[in-house]
Parts: sequence; C-alpha cells; structure tokens
Amino acid sequence: MNLSVTKSKNPKKSAGQIDHMHGDRKRSLLRIILIVIPVLFLAFLSELAFQIPALRDSYNTPLPVTSASHKGCELDGDSIVCGAEKSSVTFRFDKQYVGKFYFSFEREAADKLADFQISVHSYNVFGTEEIVEYTDQNPNLIHTSTINLHKEADEITIRVPEGLDGLKITNTGIKNEFQFSKERFFFFLALYALIAFLFFSRSAWAKKVESRFLVFTLVIGTVFVSVLPISKVGWDEEIHFNRAYTLPITRTAKLTPTLHEYTTVSLTNWPYNLPQSKEEKVELFGSLDTLADYRSPEAIEISNKPNLTNFYNLHYIPQALGIKAGQLLHLNFGYVYMLGRWCNLLAYAVIMYFTIKKLPIGKRLMAAIGLMPTPIFLASTYSYDAMIIAGITFGFAYLLAELLDRKKPLETKNFVFFVVSIAVASLAKAIYIPLVLMGLLIPKDKYKNKKQRTLCRLAVIGSVLLLIGTFILPSFIAPPATGDVRGGDTNRAAQLALVLSQPISYLGVWFENFSSTIVSFTLGPDSLAFLGHLATSPCVHLIMILMIVLILTDTAGLSNRHMNIKEKGVLTFLLLAIAGMIWSALYLDFTEVGRTTIAGVQGRYYLPLLFPLFSMFLPVKLRTLWNERKYDLAVFAVIACIEFKTIYDCVLVPFNI
Repeated sequence: MNLSVTKSKNPKKSAGQIDHMHGDRKRSLLRIILIVIPVLFLAFLSELAFQIPALRDSYNTPLPVTSASHKGCELDGDSIVCGAEKSSVTFRFDKQYVGKFYFSFEREAADKLADFQISVHSYNVFGTEEIVEYTDQNPNLIHTSTINLHKEADEITIRVPEGLDGLKITNTGIKNEFQFSKERFFFFLALYALIAFLFFSRSAWAKKVESRFLVFTLVIGTVFVSVLPISKVGWDEEIHFNRAYTLPITRTAKLTPTLHEYTTVSLTNWPYNLPQSKEEKVELFGSLDTLADYRSPEAIEISNKPNLTNFYNLHYIPQALGIKAGQLLHLNFGYVYMLGRWCNLLAYAVIMYFTIKKLPIGKRLMAAIGLMPTPIFLASTYSYDAMIIAGITFGFAYLLAELLDRKKPLETKNFVFFVVSIAVASLAKAIYIPLVLMGLLIPKDKYKNKKQRTLCRLAVIGSVLLLIGTFILPSFIAPPATGDVRGGDTNRAAQLALVLSQPISYLGVWFENFSSTIVSFTLGPDSLAFLGHLATSPCVHLIMILMIVLILTDTAGLSNRHMNIKEKGVLTFLLLAIAGMIWSALYLDFTEVGRTTIAGVQGRYYLPLLFPLFSMFLPVKLRTLWNERKYDLAVFAVIACIEFKTIYDCVLVPFNI
C-alpha cells in the first residue's frame, strides 16, 4: 500500500500571509493616491497660472467696424467690404493688455484661402513702442479668426491681400477672458505623471528600459495626438489617410465632399493654414463634424476592393482599425481622425517595446532614437514610416541577438522574425531589403545542421531577390517616361539614360549630395527634430549631444557581445548601398533631368538605419563607473525635456491656446 501524500501545488495561505498581502495592497494603493493627487493638483495649478492676466482683468470688448479707419474698403452696414486692391482696416482703442483679437469674415467663394497680415502697435516690458507683425493663415472651413496677442497694445490693423475682393469683415473685438485649456492641462498632467513614473516607480518592470520606452511613447504620443490640428500636418498625410480610410477591412467606406478633400491635396486640407488658437480649433472641429460626417445620409458609399499588388497596405492596418473603431462607436469625424493616428502610435510603441527588450546591446540608444521628436511625430500622424522604422529595427534586434551570442545554437524562430520583419517593413520601401543580407554573416557553427543553414540562407537570398525583382528592377528595365509630378519637369527614363551614359559624373553628384547632408540626416534636425509641415524642434543641439553621449557611453552588454570587424564592414557596405539607392531613387523620380542637386531626399528616410549605424560605434573597451539606475534616469529625463519643450513650442502654443 502506497501511503505517500502528494502536496498540493497551491497550499492554502495562512491568515497571517493573507493579512500581509492585504496590507501590501493597501500600501500600494495609498502610494498611488499620494502620487496621483499631487500630479493632478500641480497640473491644475500650472494651467491656473496662465489665467492670471484674465483673473486680474477679464473683459470682451467689441470694436465696431463703423469706428475703424479703412483703406481700399467701404462700409456696408455693420461690416466692411474689401475691394479688389490691397485693403486695410485699423482699430484704435485705449492702451490695455490684450489677450486675443478676433474678427469674423465672409467670402464670396472658398476657392482662395483667407490669409491676412495683422499689425499690432504694442508696448514691450520696458514700455517701448513696437510694431509686431502676425501672419494670419486661416483654415478654409472657419469664418472667425482669433489671434493670440498677450501684450499691451492700443492699435491693430488687418491687412487684406489682393484677390479677396468682396470679403466682408464683421464682429471684431478684443478680449482677455478666463479660458481653461484642456490641452494645456493635459500637457502638464502628462509631464508630471512621467516625472512621477520615472522617479517613484518601484516595480522591477517599470525600471526596465523597454518599459520606460513604452510608457514614455504612449504618454508623449497621446499628447501629440491630442494637440495636433485635425488637418494635414505630416508628410503626405492626405495620401496615408486615404489609404487607411479606404483599406478593405470593410467592404465599403462613406465619403462626403469635405471628407474626400481630406484624402487629397486641397485647400480644405492645406498644411500651412491651420487653426492658430483654441477658438479656431474648436470651430474647425465643429465644421468637420457637419461637413465630414460619414454618418450623413448624403455621404457617398464607395467600394473597398482588395488590391493584392499594394503590399504597403499592411502598414496601414493599425490606422484603419482605429478609424473603423471610431466609426463603430459613431464618434465625430475629428475623434475618428485622432483615433486612427493614436492606433498608429500604439502599434509603433508595442513593436518598439519588444525590439528594445530583445536587443542585447544599445537599449538606451535605441530608446532615445525611437523617442526623438521626428519618430514620435511620424507615429502620431498618418504615415507608414513608423511601421517601417519599427519593423526594420525589430528585425535587426533579432539578428543581433543571434549574431552576438557566439556560443548558443541558432534559434530558427529568431531568424524567421529577422527575415520576415525586415521583408514586411520593406514592402513599402524596398530600398531597405539589403539589410536582410546581414543574415548571411551567421557563422556555420551556429547552425544546428546543414538543412537549417541551407533554408536560412535561401530565405535571405530569396527575400532580397523577390523584393528587388518586384519593386526595384522594373524601374531600371522599363522606366516610365514621367516621374513624380511634385518634383517638377521629371522624366525617369531620360534621367536613367543620363546616369548610365555618364556613371562617373553621377557618382560625383551622388557623393556631393550624400556627404553634404550626412550629419544633418543622422545626428541633426532633418532626421530627429523635424515635424513635417509644422516646425523644427528647438532642441536640435541637445538632441545631437544626447545621441553622441549615448553612442559613447551605452556600454551595457558590450563586454562579451559586440560586432567584429567583418560584421561592421559588411553592415557599413549595406548601409552605404541603401543610402545610394535612396538618393538614386529620388534622382530618377523626383529630380529634373540633368540637375546636380538631388531633390526630395529627406532625413526621415535614414531613421530605420540610425540604430544599425550607431551600434557600430558603441565602445567595446570603455567601462562606465556610474550607477546604472541614475544613468537611466538622466537619459529619460533629458528625453522628457526634449519632447515636452518641442510639443510646447511647436504644437501646443501655436494651435491650442
């Protein structure tokens, strides 16, 4: 008889253990409350500080057009009608602090944008008189312009350009009112929340580099999405929105005339006429709710037919899912537009999280690159670039995990992730596919058997040949006569014939263009600090310093895992080849025939290559002595400074206050 007793895998906890667990939960909850309350209070206090001028002297004073002086205009009741020539309307009032100046306008036709020049006779902090000029570029769907002044003034002039004859100006005034800004409150809430997360999180998960990256990306990116105008601000965003909106996740999509204008280049979606105040943003949002209402019975239903040749559509799945989710929830168009952007951000954050988690070296460097203004901006707008960046670096991380672990046998799963990730990312831009050739550097003794080695190498060579043969080779064998119309008078066939007839001269042209931009396209503003049609981050020099410092000091894991000379040599060759393909593709497609300045090349095209490039310069022999926790805190604190300064200066203040 077997009298052995089998112990339970889940023995009952004693009363003391249960009480201890409940005590831990209570303490954790109390700690969260003690963090959340001060964060909310500080955010509210920060927003309140901006309302001090309004709290001191709140007013909303109309400025009747009948008492204004005007030139090239004529009075028509309670409005002023502008003539065919340049017109101006001047309002004079007692010297006072002016928060905002506003006026309504009516156009006979919406085929011209309502752009005005505003001149303000103001007084600086020393009481000295100044004339401050404002360029007032209004979105095509609004009818009231509101300009943020926030200065002492006694005279304001509206200058109307030629071509807006018949334009009526009415309902003018100045105001300084208490106006709680939800966007600014959320900005400060996010800032203080990240500071609390960075310095007060105790869990082991929260202290990992990849975890901090995930939290920072989602918080900062969500701030971006919430404060960006509901309009084209990113590169070719109307094209990317169109592809996401009409992606055949569902059989049909509904379009109104205004919604259609958001899918193409139009005055309605013009990237340089954005809401320049909170009032304009609210009016645009309301106009879109009516004019771009996909729920309207008048919306035209179009068929979404799958197109198997558009492989790049895979990169739009997150954005399309966000759009469809918003429509299923019957959200206003503005929120649908924002949700599509946010889902792009979410996909980017998750893929990059697993990328950094898998990386054997350079985790902090990769996190910093992924959190710079340009990558986060791309992830927070309609674009396939974020998925390309995430896919390329994800694949490269899995390659490094195998390549740098010399003794461990090759895991087929890791190799498949490497090849498939880079191949899928390259479906949108096949110029990145040569990076897959790094897989041929896996040494023979890492393979478990000959069959595994043969299959892996066939996968590498096959994917490269397939993408080159499908996307790149046809452009050289039978180039079309015309290139990209945005480049001007382009002719791909003639340009290719010129290059083939004078290859040495073209190499000189390529090298001159490539070398003159190498710093700006890698460490400089064009790759890491540029925000599409909006602005360039004011933190350009800090970004460059951070990148250089991380390249020289991110030494974790390098003692026994680093690339050898052969691997660095092959990677350098492949990166140069990809750079050559980038410049050559734009020379053929985007540059007029015979020009020596290659047009259309942008620093964002280098973003998927930055970590592979920088990883070769990580110092193998340098050993840092500082505390790793303090090092991480310093790195992410600097990243937070860069991002929040960028958002505040480039997006929050210009479009949301």
